Amino acid sequence: MERSISSVKRKNSNIATWILLIFSITFFVSYPFHDSFLGGLISSLCCAAMIGGLADWFAVVALFRKPLNSNVLAKIFRTEIIPKNRERIFQALVDMVEKELLTKESIINKLEKINASQTIKELTQSDKKQDLVIILNNIFTEILGNLNDERLVNLKECENEILKSNLRSIKLSSIISQTLEWMWDNGYKEKITDIIVDKIEELSKTYEAKVLLQDAVLQILELNRGNFLIMIVGFFVKGNLEGIAKAVQEKLIGFVQQMKRTESSERKEIQSFIRKQIRRLSDDEELKNKIEDWKNAKLDEGQDIFNEVNVMLTQYISNLKSEPNKTSDIVEKILDNQVYAFISNDEKQFKLDNAIKNLLQKMVERNHYKIGLIVKEKLDMVSGEELSNMIEPIIGDDLQLIRVNGSIVGGLVGIITYMLTFGIG
Repeated sequence: MERSISSVKRKNSNIATWILLIFSITFFVSYPFHDSFLGGLISSLCCAAMIGGLADWFAVVALFRKPLNSNVLAKIFRTEIIPKNRERIFQALVDMVEKELLTKESIINKLEKINASQTIKELTQSDKKQDLVIILNNIFTEILGNLNDERLVNLKECENEILKSNLRSIKLSSIISQTLEWMWDNGYKEKITDIIVDKIEELSKTYEAKVLLQDAVLQILELNRGNFLIMIVGFFVKGNLEGIAKAVQEKLIGFVQQMKRTESSERKEIQSFIRKQIRRLSDDEELKNKIEDWKNAKLDEGQDIFNEVNVMLTQYISNLKSEPNKTSDIVEKILDNQVYAFISNDEKQFKLDNAIKNLLQKMVERNHYKIGLIVKEKLDMVSGEELSNMIEPIIGDDLQLIRVNGSIVGGLVGIITYMLTFGIG
């Protein structure tokens, strides 16, 4: 294509040059006979054609460079018009690309037609699965390649913030309440009861429980110290405090063991108590706040856990970077575990399409100005001379024809001028 354009340019340039040369030679040959009508007519025609051709040659050349490479002519006349207007031309191109060709609206309208879900569906077909794996693997590899040590440090800080932020936003009390209610209503009531009863029984058999019962008896006696009858009873109780505590402990153990029987009233009472406590988790604002405060305190104290997670993730990323072949296996596992379930869920597809469109729209809104900067950055690499060399082959054909037209029009004007002035002369 470039050879064809260059060939046309040279052809038209040669035609214009030959026409100018013929008119110039004819002028000098005919000038001695200019006193005769025919000689004057030919001389006037050729003179005007020569002047017109030379003027247009000068104008065409002056667009791109100095005519005859003359500094004198460059000082007298306006030459090298395109190189000298390089900045204005480039700014016009930048404005055209940014404000006319690639406007925010046109890009966003184009993005609105994107159907990511449909593309994923098509690529997950058996004959195209490998194409999707290659695309995702290339993206994954590109991301890994850009994660240098500095970015890994930034990623670590970002992970901490994201993990903490997300964990803080999670309502732990609601999760516990909903989980327990679901378990209670879906066949886990008896198992939960058994776990709690077993734990109570285990605790009630400990030495600490017996000591606690002794302290409880003493506290009761102390609270009723002003009662004469209690004082007498207390005198005998204190003498055999350990035996009484042991008896109470045995009674407690027996009561707890009664709870293990499915039909026992004690079991129903403990189940009623547990159910009330589960409901309390969803209704008691003070309790919920205490749970959230405890969770946030543990998050603040648990920096070591986050550091361990970051070390593991950093090590994992480093291993992937050193063994890039593993990424394709990871991508295939993601496809097998997630994508095929996704393509059968219309709601997820709708959410993904909207999420991608919203994300891309925000990116366009935020980064649209960079289109002009990118274009300008690329154009700034082009010098004025290179710009002339780029433009001249494109418009050279028409410009060379201007020279031809200048000679012909000049010749016609010469004929008309001579005819009008012949009688006067």
